[in-house]
Amino acid sequence: MATAHRKPWRNRRAPSGLRKAKQPGQCISVDQLKSPIPGLMGQMKGIPTTKRFNYATVFVDHYSDLSYLVLQETDTADETLAAKHSFEAFARTHAIRIQHYHADNGRFAENLWTDDIQKQGQTMSYCGVSAHWQNGIAEKRIKDLQDLARTQLIHAKIRWPGVIDARLWPYALTTANDVYNQTGSVQKKTPKVPIQLFTDSDHQQPKSDFHTFGCPVFVLESDLQDGKKISKWEGRARLGVNLGPSPVHATNVSLVLNLETGHVSPQYQIVHDDTFETLSQMQPVKSNWKRQCHFTDEPYDHSIYRTADEGETATPRASTVHGHPNVSIQDPSVIVTSKGRTSKPPDWHRNFTALPAQIDPLEQHKYKETDQLRELEDPIVFAASTSPDIMYRHEAMQEPDAPQFREAMVKEVIDHLKNRHFVVIPRSQVPKDEETLPAVWAMRRKRRIDTREVYKWKARLNIGGHKMVKGKHYDETYAPTLSWATIRTWLTLAACNGWHTRQLDFVLAYPQADIPRPTYMELPDGIEIEGASKETHCLRVLKNIYGGKDAGRTWYEYLKNRLVDPTKLGFTQSKIDDCVFYRGSTVLLVYTDDCIIIDKESQHNVDTLLKELSQHFNVEDEGQLSDYLGVQISMPEQGKYQFTQPHLIDSILEDLALWPQEHKLAPTKPKDTPAVPNSILGPDLKGETFQGNWNYKSVIGKLNFLEKCTRPDISYAVHQCARYMAEPKQSHAEAVKRIGRYLLGTRDKGISITPEMSKGLECYVDSDFCGNWDPNIAENEPMTSKSRYGYIVKLHGMPVYWASKLHTIVTLSTAESEYIALSHAARYVRGTVYLLQEISDIYHKLQHDPQVKCRLFEDNSAAYEMAKVPKMRPRTRHINVAYHHFRGEVANGRLIPCKCATQDMEADIFTKATGKETLQTLRKRIMGW
Repeated sequence: MATAHRKPWRNRRAPSGLRKAKQPGQCISVDQLKSPIPGLMGQMKGIPTTKRFNYATVFVDHYSDLSYLVLQETDTADETLAAKHSFEAFARTHAIRIQHYHADNGRFAENLWTDDIQKQGQTMSYCGVSAHWQNGIAEKRIKDLQDLARTQLIHAKIRWPGVIDARLWPYALTTANDVYNQTGSVQKKTPKVPIQLFTDSDHQQPKSDFHTFGCPVFVLESDLQDGKKISKWEGRARLGVNLGPSPVHATNVSLVLNLETGHVSPQYQIVHDDTFETLSQMQPVKSNWKRQCHFTDEPYDHSIYRTADEGETATPRASTVHGHPNVSIQDPSVIVTSKGRTSKPPDWHRNFTALPAQIDPLEQHKYKETDQLRELEDPIVFAASTSPDIMYRHEAMQEPDAPQFREAMVKEVIDHLKNRHFVVIPRSQVPKDEETLPAVWAMRRKRRIDTREVYKWKARLNIGGHKMVKGKHYDETYAPTLSWATIRTWLTLAACNGWHTRQLDFVLAYPQADIPRPTYMELPDGIEIEGASKETHCLRVLKNIYGGKDAGRTWYEYLKNRLVDPTKLGFTQSKIDDCVFYRGSTVLLVYTDDCIIIDKESQHNVDTLLKELSQHFNVEDEGQLSDYLGVQISMPEQGKYQFTQPHLIDSILEDLALWPQEHKLAPTKPKDTPAVPNSILGPDLKGETFQGNWNYKSVIGKLNFLEKCTRPDISYAVHQCARYMAEPKQSHAEAVKRIGRYLLGTRDKGISITPEMSKGLECYVDSDFCGNWDPNIAENEPMTSKSRYGYIVKLHGMPVYWASKLHTIVTLSTAESEYIALSHAARYVRGTVYLLQEISDIYHKLQHDPQVKCRLFEDNSAAYEMAKVPKMRPRTRHINVAYHHFRGEVANGRLIPCKCATQDMEADIFTKATGKETLQTLRKRIMGW
C-alpha cells in the first residue's frame, strides 16, 4: 500500500475492450460537458426566458466520426435520457439502429439509463474508475468542439466587443459541431465527411452556406419580406448577429439574434458580413439583448414586446433537432396583445339549448402566406381550408340551415358529457397556475360523395389550441399521415394479387385517448348548462378532444401503442412509412381516423381483425372501398381500379358558373386541353386585376386537391395558375376557367388502369429548359428564367405519384436541367423502392414479388450519360454535389437509367402545355382513357 501510485496513462497498452465499428450505430461513445457560464436559451417571441443551458451531452459514432450534440438545462438523469432518445430518433431517420454505448460512470450508470439500454435491446460498456482516458473518443471530441467554439467566440468578440458575449456559447458549440460533421478531421483518410458516412449519402452542405459565427447580418424588413411596399426613404434592413445555421430549415437559413429584443429567429432574407467590414463604417452599435435576456441587473424593457418583432416570420419546431437549442415560446398570458386590447368575457346566462350566435367581433388569427406554392404540397389541408361547407359558429348561424347546426351543437355537448370526455367543475377547483383555454366551435356539412346531398350537419367542439403553450400544455405536435402515393401503391398490389380489402372508420377518434396533461376549458359559446355559468364554472378535460396542438399526435401515439402491443393486437410498424402496420398476412393503412385493411389470404382474416379492433377502439365497418378521403374508388372490372372525383369537379364548375342547368346560361363548350397549347402564362404585370365574383384561391385549392388525387393531366395548368394566387390578373382567371371547361367535358374521368405485372416500377422524368422564358419581363420577373420539370412514378402501369414543379435554381443547359430533374425524381423513387423492398421481405410468399428496382426513363442523351456514367466534365462540374445523391443507387442496380424516345416521354404533359393529340396519347398511357 505504501508504494501504490497512479499508472502513467500515456504508456498504457492499447485498449482491447472495443472492437472497430464496421457500420454506423455499432458503437457510440457518450460524455457530458459542463459550462461554468450559463448559456442563452433563445426564443422567438414574448419576454425572453430566464432558463439557461448549462450542460451538453455529446454522442460520437465510432464508424463515421459523426458527433451529435444535445444542450441541457441540467444534468439530471431525465434530461440525459431525453438526450439519448433525441440522438436515437435522429439515427432512426436514417434507418440506423444504435447497438452499443460506451461511457464513463456517473449519469450513464444510473438505473434510468441502464433500464432504457435493456429496454432497447442495446449493450453498454464503461470505463474503469478514475480512468476517463478509456472514453477518449468522446473526451477528445468535447475538447475539439470546445476549442473551436472558444475560437469562434474570441474571434467575434475582438471584432464586435460590445455585442458578442461568452453567454452565446451554446450556439457557438452547435455551430462548431455542424462544421465538424460537414468537414471532418484531416486525420481521417477518407474523402467522405462524417455526415456522409453516417447517412450513407453523397450529399454535403454547400460551402456557400457556411458563415462566420457572430458576424453582423442584415435582415430584410418584415414588410418587404411579405411583398409589401415601404417608404423610399425608410431603412430596408435591420442589424442582427449570426448564431449559426438553423436546425430545422434549409442550410441557407441562419439563426439571428435581435439586438433590440434579444429574440432568436430563423431568417432567410439576410446578407452576411463574414469579415465584419461594415462595423468600421457604422456608428457604435447599441446592443440591448443582454438586458432583455436578464443577463444584467437592469430591468428589461417590457414596452418593446407590445409589437411583433420585425422580420421574425418563421415558426420554430417543437423539439431539439440535430443538437441545436430549442427556440421556445413564453407564456402568452403575460404579454399584452399586439394592439393593446384585452378581451371581455360575454354574459353566459343561457339555456341548455343552442342559441343564435351574437354578431360580436371574434378574434381572428391571420397567417402570412410565405410560400403559396409550398402550401399546395398538402392538397387535403389546402382543400379543407377553402371548402364552403367548413365554417366557424358565427358563420354557420348566418346560414339558412342554422337550426340543423344548433341541434348538432346540442348533440355534441351531450355526447361529450355522456362519455365523460369532460366534466363541469367550479372555477375554484382550477389550480392557480393553470390557464383556462377557450372553446371553439367548428361546423361542417357532410355530403354524399355521389349526389352531393347534405346528409349530416356536424358541430365539433374543439379546445382552443391557439392559446396552448409549449412545455405547459404540450411538448410535441408532429403526427404522421398517410400519403396518396402509399395508398395507390398498396391498392395496385392488391389488384395485381387479388388481395382482400375493407374500409373502416374510428368513431370520435381523438377522444378515445386520454389527455396527457391536466387541461381546463371554458364553457362553449351558444350552450347553457343548468346551474353553471362561465363566471363560476368551467370544464375539466379528461379525454383528448379535438383542437389541441398535440391532439393529433396524442391520438396517433395511442393508436400505435395499442396496435403494436403484443398483448393486444400485435402489429409491427413499417420502418419506411409510419402509417403502415403489418400482422401476418394483414396490413393496416391509417390516415388519422380513416383506415384501409388489406389481407392477402382471406376475407375471414379481415373480419377477425375488425372484431379485435372493436374490442380496443370504437370503430365502424364501412364495407368495401368506395369513398376514401373524398375520392370514389371502384372496380368496374376484375383487377381494375378506378379513382374519380366527379363531385369535386361539379363544385369547381359551380364556382366558375360553368353549369348551364344551374345558372340558366348558354351551354358552355368544353375544351380539349386544360391550357392553350404552346402558350406561356406569365405574371401579366400590366394586365387588368381580377375582380370576378368567384374566389380565385378557393378554386385553385380545389383544383390542386383534384390534380394531386386523380387528375395528373391538369398538373401543369393548375400549377401555372397557382403561381399567381397572391395577385391574380384577368388573364389568370381566364386560364382557370379554361381548366374548368376542360373538366366539363371530362367530368366523370379519373385514373382507370388495369395493372400490368410485367412493367414493375418505372419513373418518367422530363424538363423544359427555360420554357417560361420571356425577355420582355425578365428584368422584373426572375422566375421566368427557371425551368419546369415533371415526373411520374408508376407501379405495374398504375400511376402512384406525379409532380410538376419549377427548379429552385437557374440551370445553364438542357442537360443540366434534365439531370437535376432526374435527381429530384430519384429522391422520391428511393423511398418507394425501400417500401416495396419491405413489402417483399414481409410477404415473401407473394404470387408476384414486386421488382424492387426502378427504371428511370430520360429522353435527353446528355443527362442519361451523366446519370449512367458519373464523370467530372468541364461543363457540368459546377452542378451542386447534392444532385448526385442517386449515383450510389445506380451503381448498385436499384435505379436503372433508361433511354426513352421523346414521343414516348409520359412526363411531357407535366412540363408544358401540349396539343390535343399529344395530350390524348399520353393521357391514355397514364390514366387509361
